[in-house]
Amino acid sequence: MLVALLIVVPVTALFLAWFYLFRNNTDIPVSPGSKPIVGHMHHFMDITKDTLHLFEERYFEMTDPKKTGSVSHIKFFYKSNFSLNTVGTAENLLKSNVNINKSFQYDAISGWLKNSVLVLPGQEWQKRRKMLTPAFHFNILEDFSETMKKHASLFVSMLKADPTKLIVEVIEEATFYSLCETSFGIEFESREEANAFFAPMTSLMIEFFNKTASTNPLVWVDWYYNRTQGGKRWNSSVNELSRHIMGMINKAKTALELGETKLHKGKRAFLDQMVYEQAERGELTDEQIIGECNTILLAGHATTTGTIAFCVYYLCRHQDVQERLYKEIADHLEGKDFDDIEHGSLLYLGMVVKETLRLQPPASTMGRRLSEPMYADGHMLPAGTNLDVSIWWLHRDPEHWDNAEEFDPERFSEKNSRGRNPYAFVPFSAGPRNCIGQKFANVETRLFIAALVYNFKMTSEQEIGKGLFRNIQGVSAVPGPDFKVDFTPRV
Repeated sequence: MLVALLIVVPVTALFLAWFYLFRNNTDIPVSPGSKPIVGHMHHFMDITKDTLHLFEERYFEMTDPKKTGSVSHIKFFYKSNFSLNTVGTAENLLKSNVNINKSFQYDAISGWLKNSVLVLPGQEWQKRRKMLTPAFHFNILEDFSETMKKHASLFVSMLKADPTKLIVEVIEEATFYSLCETSFGIEFESREEANAFFAPMTSLMIEFFNKTASTNPLVWVDWYYNRTQGGKRWNSSVNELSRHIMGMINKAKTALELGETKLHKGKRAFLDQMVYEQAERGELTDEQIIGECNTILLAGHATTTGTIAFCVYYLCRHQDVQERLYKEIADHLEGKDFDDIEHGSLLYLGMVVKETLRLQPPASTMGRRLSEPMYADGHMLPAGTNLDVSIWWLHRDPEHWDNAEEFDPERFSEKNSRGRNPYAFVPFSAGPRNCIGQKFANVETRLFIAALVYNFKMTSEQEIGKGLFRNIQGVSAVPGPDFKVDFTPRV
């Protein structure tokens, strides 16, 4: 009897482990290149901090719909992850009002973002989203555009002062200043003061990618991760950034108590809106406000930096587009100051930015965890399934985009956009859980690009795929590692 138990118990345990952890829970075959236990993870085991671009490149290769179909089944150790690679398969998920919860990968930043609007599930997310929406009202953006113009002009001054500095570094600094003044009401008096926020935020973005790209499954176990060097750097940076943010929260609270909160045509800026909700309705704790501020710093800064940098890249590669854009801006201003620019009237500028976002979306995927079953290309995916919507492949879906790898802003002319499926272009997600700050990002991006093109003729000899890559920096990407641009003043 004892011998039988010694055999049956471990065999049963192994069967249950296989059944719950390794067994495919759908009829979607595992994509080619998988190995027992590790799944597809072995494709990423040779990647170092100097070759981070290979992570995305290899993931694109193993989810290429020409090879794996419209739904790819990727295994990371015992976890199955499915990638929706065509507009037809992604549309039902994106427009769902039920399947809106984020996937397990977002657990890596929950401690940093402290259950903010980016990571909250279901009804909690809906309530928080409604609370924050007034801070992104059109009236707010209209007022903020003046501040953004100021920082766009300062951006130009920074480049004129040192045109040899790497363009990505200058963009990072200038957009950070702009974001802090518009969203938090902070005007830094020195670069050292700004660095108190900027340095820990940069460290967190690096550690976030290191964790999500790690081939060690134990990094997802907090007890283990917190004892690693990366975990210690993570927790130190979270605490340091939280201290600085709490300082500006206290200033906003004092301003509210004294009746000195600045209004923008009757609306409050982001931080002031949260402090108001806390004081008037008791809706938010200090920790939750810190989490929302971190979310804006993470998503609002990194994504805009990447879009501006890639837009510069494509303008350098396509001088005809750059000159047409310059003519549009110059004709619009007709000798007036840049402060008089009305970005909404610059149609070609909008087309250039959209085409940049199509080819180089800030995030190449967005993750969801199914709350209820759904079908994708005839396959049933059960509740609890982790899904990636591949923005990268949706923006290259041949059913919606001809010659998809070519940079062609004319795709977004009014004529060519007419009748296009709205889920074919989703750089900021789509449906009920789209990005709350996308209009903010679009305004800032257009103003910074307009300032650059109006003041400089830009050229670069570098080319993506030939020494230049889509370089991962935290949750976003920039052309790198050392994107160099030559600036020739126009005026």
